[in-house]
Amino acid sequence: MKSDSHGLSGGENILIVDNTLENLQSLSATLSENGYTVLSAISGSMALITARLTRPNLILLDIKMPDVDGYEVCKKLKGSKQTSDIPIIFLSCLDNVYEKIKAFKAGGADYITKPFQIEEVLARVKHQVTIQKLTRQIKEQNKQLKNEAEERRKAELDAVAASQAKTLFFANMSHELRTPLNAIIGFSKLISDNYLLNAEHQENINIINRSAENLLALINDVLKLSKIELGAIDLDNRRFDLYHLLDNIKEMFLLELKQTNLKLNFIVAPNVPGYIYADEKKIRSCLCNLIGNAIKFTPQGSVILRVSFSENEAKDVDFSSSARLMFQVEDTGCGISFGELDDLFDAFAQADAGRKSLQGTGLGLTITRKFVRMMGGEIEVESTVGKGSIFSFYIVLDIPKNLDSKLTNSRLTYTRASDFNNEVSHASLLEDLMTMPHAWVLRLNQAANEVDEDLLQIILEELPESKAPLSDSLTGLVKDFRLDIVADSTKQILDKQIEGWV
Repeated sequence: MKSDSHGLSGGENILIVDNTLENLQSLSATLSENGYTVLSAISGSMALITARLTRPNLILLDIKMPDVDGYEVCKKLKGSKQTSDIPIIFLSCLDNVYEKIKAFKAGGADYITKPFQIEEVLARVKHQVTIQKLTRQIKEQNKQLKNEAEERRKAELDAVAASQAKTLFFANMSHELRTPLNAIIGFSKLISDNYLLNAEHQENINIINRSAENLLALINDVLKLSKIELGAIDLDNRRFDLYHLLDNIKEMFLLELKQTNLKLNFIVAPNVPGYIYADEKKIRSCLCNLIGNAIKFTPQGSVILRVSFSENEAKDVDFSSSARLMFQVEDTGCGISFGELDDLFDAFAQADAGRKSLQGTGLGLTITRKFVRMMGGEIEVESTVGKGSIFSFYIVLDIPKNLDSKLTNSRLTYTRASDFNNEVSHASLLEDLMTMPHAWVLRLNQAANEVDEDLLQIILEELPESKAPLSDSLTGLVKDFRLDIVADSTKQILDKQIEGWV
């Protein structure tokens, strides 16, 4: 007798349990003719042994038997893990409701009364076999789906772990590479100031310097992107003066544009609040990147920053949580082809103009989009080759409604916390800087010129307690975004130190 119920050549195997030989022979013949493999047992005890050995697809079970009745057989089969899933159809001459209820309570799937019609038996057998087959298929599919889901979950965890390991590696390597690169840049600048160098050597030194600066910019961007992906950069929302920030950004780029015919205009809508609650540094980074790109790829014409504000009109809440601050940077530059727009914000992706210019890292727009999304917004671009591009982004703001309207709706005359136009204060800063090592001043100068706030913070943390006045002065300038003063002051010190060596 075969024990594998799913591999029998005659189809599903059915166990008939009946102590009446005529019933066994009649049912066996009919079921065999209809493609079923039939097993038989003439007692309850034999039925239990046969069911456990063969695990049939279906059992037709009589109730009245001499040793163990059908109810007890059914209970024992259903109580065994090995046979509990086998459907049982009771065959009995007992036709009262009580017996039928008792049969179903014992675990029966169906109940056929004797004398029976063979067509009815075949229909009910087919029905139960179909249910059992579908149930088995569902269980197998669920098991397969569970295995696939577990494999997918494991693959996702492995992918996340690999991504985090890669990101952590890039972050650590980027940090370690910055120190030697700063030394290369610093010494190449020192060598380039040597008037004894001929033109060829001077050009070679300039190539070294430019290459090192480009590599340092790439490393800084990789480090920043790695920190974002590792979740090491969070929002630092604070109340700050938006117009003050815009003034500083414009002043910084106007210095860069002094020797060009390119026009830079800021257009701010009248309803844009003066004070907002947001991450000032990330807004500054986004604007500097977009404006810097626009200037880089606009040989002539203009670059325009437009700032607008859309406020939630609800009056019954303390905060306008859906208020949006919108920025739009428009240029008249070379533009970007339609086919390049989809991948423009991907890491290391650059438009054709960017690749030809050999400038940039291909990470600036990636970082900008991540910052914008961290602030609850989104960024998009429109561009026409030969006419220019428009980069637009918005951030979501929470603006206290009880804030003084004079502060939120009027453009103020700003009083900078660190006003170093005062000659005494400026002289004091220069005097303190003169006492610092050349290498330290050089690193500070480079960080200020590159607007690298993270590196500036690291450099300032190196100052000992005895240099607290210098630390306070420089920290005030950095917080006030007066990096132009830091760059100018450190350059003056570097020039004096080099003159002293010559």
